[in-house]
Amino acid sequence: MDDVTPVNIVFDYTNFLGECSDHHWTFVEVFGLHWFSDNDKAKDVGQKLWESAMHKMSTQHSDEDNIIELIRLAKKLNIATLKLIMPYELPRDQVQKIEDQSQVRLDSTRPEEFVVQLSESLPT
Repeated sequence: MDDVTPVNIVFDYTNFLGECSDHHWTFVEVFGLHWFSDNDKAKDVGQKLWESAMHKMSTQHSDEDNIIELIRLAKKLNIATLKLIMPYELPRDQVQKIEDQSQVRLDSTRPEEFVVQLSESLPT
């Protein structure tokens, strides 16, 4: 079993949508703008999440479906906490659908930001 990564990963969905529509940014620019972490392991995990999201998620899919997929990818990478920054506030029915299908709780820190706890207990 993989170790849980005891780091917080920030995923800016607005930047993701922009990147999906404009693929002219360089690899370094994308990660320089999207990932904020305290250590190299978090940066590596963040990069893996971003790459996976770019392959699995699409502007052709609904935001709900993309977020559900993002949470699935984060779980697969054993990310403990995911902070999701949206371009707008999600209506309660969308939040409920995401929570139900992902089996997680989205805790709102601001109307357009959520923190998702993917691991209840981290190794000490």
